[in-house]
Amino acid sequence: MGPFSVWHWLTISVAAVVALAFVIPMALIIRKLGFSWPQAVIWAVLVATPGIGLVAIWVLALVEWPHWRHSATQASS
Repeated sequence: MGPFSVWHWLTISVAAVVALAFVIPMALIIRKLGFSWPQAVIWAVLVATPGIGLVAIWVLALVEWPHWRHSATQASS
């Protein structure tokens, strides 16, 4: 197996840019749901992971969001 060619590096860099273009907005959206930054980044990476992404989206959709937990507490006060 020979060294990486220009095409290998180009493919890797395009894949990295596409992954970041997906993960960064996803982390911002998850952050607005009330999760902390480390949790938002972990969720975003899980959602962007092939095979795990679909399950992660369903779990994220069904889990209680901290934003709603805080809103319910403030409304009852």
